[in-house]
Amino acid sequence: MENISVIIPTYQRDKEVQLAIESVKNQGYPIELIIKSEKGNVSSLINQAVREAKFEYLLIMDDDATIEKDFISEALQSFKLDPRIAIVFGYVSDRDFIKTYHMKNPNNLQYTGSFYGCAFMVKKRAWNEVKGFNESYNAYYTEPDMAARLIKRGWKIIYNPSCRAAHNPNVQKSSERQVFLMIKNHYFFIWEHLPLSIALFQSVKWMGWSLARGIRYPMSVINAYIAVFREFPKIIQNREVITDKLVTGPWKIVFR
Repeated sequence: MENISVIIPTYQRDKEVQLAIESVKNQGYPIELIIKSEKGNVSSLINQAVREAKFEYLLIMDDDATIEKDFISEALQSFKLDPRIAIVFGYVSDRDFIKTYHMKNPNNLQYTGSFYGCAFMVKKRAWNEVKGFNESYNAYYTEPDMAARLIKRGWKIIYNPSCRAAHNPNVQKSSERQVFLMIKNHYFFIWEHLPLSIALFQSVKWMGWSLARGIRYPMSVINAYIAVFREFPKIIQNREVITDKLVTGPWKIVFR
């Protein structure tokens, strides 16, 4: 039986994290539990935890998520389908709706171009090969960015509808920080990874979104664009265009 390293970043959510832990213990696998109970950059906390993890298979979860029975066993079976599978994730119920990543057939096992970060399993060697989450993101676009970097290096991501999870975040209206990160990270992602035509189209679309948010959060929008322009030479330097339709496809339709 595989040993699993379980990583859960949390901060002042004792009740929620206990529910997450119990759902993991009910899987019936021997686990190494790594809880990072700190306030800060979540991507950085997860990267630290992965460096400490002893085992090859990692389960990374939000503190406000739970996994249903057989999540781990189903994921491990999926990894056996192809040695180049890096990440397995699944069907997520998220309060009032279901997350299925723009899938036409969400009940089918299939390869995808991204994944949901609230509960997923990953091979440590794949994680290490791309050096984990990009800590400049912190929130928003961390998963699409990592997925793009993995796929560029020949790794695969698979969706297994039998890997079921529930995510119960505290639903909040947009904040100044959220608006800042969403704008900044959007531009970082599209210009580092996507073809020129899609990046240009998305940039124009996002300007409209930004202007709408700027009515309420003008400084967040201004500071986000300042950050983008300041970092743009570095982004272009790191630019490595991906053509895999699993990654580029959803971006062509998301703003129809």
